[in-house]
Amino acid sequence: MKNVLIIQSSPAGENSKTRQLIEAVKNRFSKEYKEVEFTERDLVKTNLPHVQFDDIATLFSHDEKFQSPFNTRSMELINELRKADIIVIGMPMHNFSVPSNLKAWIDHTSRAGITFTYTAEGPRGTLGGKKAILVTSAGGVYSSGPAQSLDFSEPFVKTWLRVLGVEDIQSVRVEGLSVPELAVNAVANAMRDVERLKL
Repeated sequence: MKNVLIIQSSPAGENSKTRQLIEAVKNRFSKEYKEVEFTERDLVKTNLPHVQFDDIATLFSHDEKFQSPFNTRSMELINELRKADIIVIGMPMHNFSVPSNLKAWIDHTSRAGITFTYTAEGPRGTLGGKKAILVTSAGGVYSSGPAQSLDFSEPFVKTWLRVLGVEDIQSVRVEGLSVPELAVNAVANAMRDVERLKL
């Protein structure tokens, strides 16, 4: 049995290209494995609050049973990560970075003493052995060329995953959606990349 956690962050609904690509990724998993269980966390519907002053005590606590609303939400999300063999994250680029709901999810699941620990050699994750697939979309082209240095989304999420111990990371990008001559084939090209994923 493969457990796949899918994180959706696009607010674009049926028009979302990351959601379309994730459906293709799910179809590949269903064909690849006889038994696969999907857990889907739609951050648009979940509407996680951003970290507030009263949440700081929880973030500095290593106690998974710490009594606070933040800790209840945080541990629910962390346990979804723990259960997953593979994490699929849909993340359209918003102003050169990730959607704010995805950042809120990352803040809820980044817990020193729980999902990573500090060591003399730097942070060490507790979620090793998992795989991750990042499904990204952007109006421009950021994987190469003059705008590459403006992509703060994929490098950020890859760094965060590695802090948690996830080293096996693949990406599927649909780019140039706001450039007419590129947008025509953008989704089709990304779908071919879905077929090349190593599951």
